[in-house]
Amino acid sequence: MVGISVDIALESRASLGEGPIWDASSEKLLWVDIPRREVHRYDPGTGLDESDVMSSQVGIAIPREKGGLLIALERELVQNDAWGGEVRTVSRPASFPPGARFNDGLCDPRGRFWVGSLTEERVPGAASLYRLGDDRELTVVLDGVTVSNGLAWSPDGRSMYYADTPTLGVDVFDYDLDTGSISNRRRLVTIGDGLGRPDGMCVDAQGGLWVCLVFGGAVHRYSPNGDLDRRVELPTTKVTSCEFGGRDLDVLYVTSGTIGLSAQELLEQPYAGSLFCLSPGVAGLPATSFSG
Repeated sequence: MVGISVDIALESRASLGEGPIWDASSEKLLWVDIPRREVHRYDPGTGLDESDVMSSQVGIAIPREKGGLLIALERELVQNDAWGGEVRTVSRPASFPPGARFNDGLCDPRGRFWVGSLTEERVPGAASLYRLGDDRELTVVLDGVTVSNGLAWSPDGRSMYYADTPTLGVDVFDYDLDTGSISNRRRLVTIGDGLGRPDGMCVDAQGGLWVCLVFGGAVHRYSPNGDLDRRVELPTTKVTSCEFGGRDLDVLYVTSGTIGLSAQELLEQPYAGSLFCLSPGVAGLPATSFSG
């Protein structure tokens, strides 16, 4: 496998850095620190990283076509009209298990927002995967989930990739772009023993699937058939999510965290919680903004 060097984009020392999304309109990378309730905006041109503190834990922040952000807080989806602006409620689940919160999410190629949940005690099967369309109606699409994490779509939009982390694999669904429905779920990738657990993911322009392995300290690239063809090791075990960014979408940004690491592990991993970047030699796909 081809060796790829990893650089530090930002020594953020995040508690749980997650959800990197490239905002092409501003040429900045959005990312969140979940337990610190922070939405971040990183400018690779200047090295400046701004943060906006939310009212509760935040799972993901996505650009809106009309401007501003759609943000998944613990138990509701909110939006603002501009960076740092006042937020207002968009939608809430009809019912939510005790201790549940929203987690990772992404927009499909048509601008529908998909977001999953988890419970703080990781109760098996207690979480769900939701879809939010232009009508602002939040629909449960998949239940029986434990820790809803990474989402991604193939370049043609006909396949949706999904990770329920404790299952130790990535599944693929057939995806109907016209209706936003999923079908024919099957296992694409099973993570081997001792390699970590699947977390955030993204797809490159060639159809390669990049999967972050939390507790495994690496990012794997898989072919559309599920074959492992590249492994990139990072200087921390708590690797959480990834996204292509930069003007040419040729930089892979990777978030990480410090939460759950022991004092000794923190000493051994001084860059834990940083935002990493690498040049994998392939470009990514542009992130889709929320259409509603």
